[in-house]
Amino acid sequence: MDVFKIRAVIIIGLDQGQFASCTSGDKYTDKKLYNAFIYLITLLKASDKYKIKDSEDPFSPQNYNEGTALNNEHKIEVPLELKGGVYILSISICNNNYNYILDSGASETSITEMLESKFINQGFITKNNYLNPVLYKLADGSIVEFRRVMLPSIKIGNNTGKNVNVFISPSISPLLLGRNVLDIYKKWSIDTEKRVLILENY
Repeated sequence: MDVFKIRAVIIIGLDQGQFASCTSGDKYTDKKLYNAFIYLITLLKASDKYKIKDSEDPFSPQNYNEGTALNNEHKIEVPLELKGGVYILSISICNNNYNYILDSGASETSITEMLESKFINQGFITKNNYLNPVLYKLADGSIVEFRRVMLPSIKIGNNTGKNVNVFISPSISPLLLGRNVLDIYKKWSIDTEKRVLILENY
């Protein structure tokens, strides 16, 4: 059986019947997978390495809700500056403003290694915020691996997105605002005449 076709969902407390409903349908394989997951979860629960405060754990229920918008206006217009053929907008991260390129072709938003160091020193991100690295295909066709981290928040205008995944690029790289931030909103568009990014929550 091709293990890459197994649609497994790992949830603490998932019973075997629920597990089987979201895996391969091969009862024997599913049972082995279920037993393996329960064993791994038991090891994790018993390990002091993974015992951290909920307030420091980005995946705890009260903290993890990737790509959500908090206390936001229904519609905002964010000024855009056309520079070198691309649109630039200001984004606030950890109470500081940064100029980002609006890149709807990028799947994720970026920060640089320099910003990463700054956010670590400020306590804005910790080791618990880091995610698995991913491979990205660049415009020239090359494939590069980037490290990733979950930012607690990103603010555009008066709107705040919570738990936003970003990739970490070299310090000389431009900052990119990708689709994962834009898609937080129910609708977004660019008014080229007014040069504004329109974000809507209805």
